[in-house]
Amino acid sequence: MDLSLNITGGFPDYSLIDSGGGYRLERFKDIVVAKPDPQAIWKRRTKLWDKADLIFNKETNAWEKRSEVPDSWNLKWGNLKFKVKPTPFKHLGIFPEQSDHWDFIKRKIEHEEREIKVLNLFGYTGAASVVSEAFGGLVTHVDASKPALIWVKENEKLNNLSGEIRVINDDCLKFTGREIKRGAKYDLILADPPAFGHGAQNETWKFNEGFPKLLANVINLLSDEPIGILINAYAISSPSTMLLNTLRDYLSGGKVTYGELLLSEETGRNFSTGIYARWEPNT
Repeated sequence: MDLSLNITGGFPDYSLIDSGGGYRLERFKDIVVAKPDPQAIWKRRTKLWDKADLIFNKETNAWEKRSEVPDSWNLKWGNLKFKVKPTPFKHLGIFPEQSDHWDFIKRKIEHEEREIKVLNLFGYTGAASVVSEAFGGLVTHVDASKPALIWVKENEKLNNLSGEIRVINDDCLKFTGREIKRGAKYDLILADPPAFGHGAQNETWKFNEGFPKLLANVINLLSDEPIGILINAYAISSPSTMLLNTLRDYLSGGKVTYGELLLSEETGRNFSTGIYARWEPNT
């Protein structure tokens, strides 16, 4: 069991410039974005905030353009591209701190000489699904948001992939339960459950109630030759040891890496964006 602080310094098309005063200042390709983040209660360090092209105004609950900002644009990670655009949810539809997870997915799938079946739960706009497909995975992507599923397919098309990502508009807990009954199996399972949410039929999701049930289903969906489980969580009050302990309820063997996901600011500070745990079988 390894405790790890995964610090992402960004990649050429993304960087965290500064934070403070309840906001993050980020660069998405050529666009500088200021968006709310309640944990940023400390002081700002740079004078670059006036350079923001796009700001989410907490008073009007809307984005404000301070320059010529396109309705959407593309962000590159390696040879892959992802569509980004301002959403009503105070983000741009991609979460660059998870690029370390994308590296993990790439490494795990590329290492295998067989087709890897991937299940991505709460997959949202599908960066992890696109990475999985690009490196040889056969992907099932589940999310309760229909607009997010359209975005997945747009990202897939943007990368000239085969179009074989299977997108499912469903409640993840119900879907995994049905998959168990159908006898489905997956080699790599990814999940990014929110603290609170609603399913496709307005089912209520609460992390502390739903996650143990979801994980039990995930374990039952693992193939005889699994290559991993990746859990990401955000906006919850629990530490990463919660993910470790819950995984160990079901998996006594293998290796678990767990900890915080951190973004490294250009100012020198680290910014926590969530917690994660990864399980890998013994090799």
